[in-house]
Amino acid sequence: MALADADCALAGLRVVQEVLLAAERTRQNGAPEEYVGDRVMEGLMLACLALCTQASTRLQPQL
Repeated sequence: MALADADCALAGLRVVQEVLLAAERTRQNGAPEEYVGDRVMEGLMLACLALCTQASTRLQPQL
């Protein structure tokens, strides 16, 4: 069960990172009105951290 949870967290992490990369590319190369803003970028980073923490926690051996 823990491996399934970690797998789901890692799948979610990949999706969030792809969105984050697309937003960063838009910031660098797109029109200013297309940029999602710093607060959204921060939220995406926090989502990455939370999903990474979830995956690593579920992969720790249970005592």
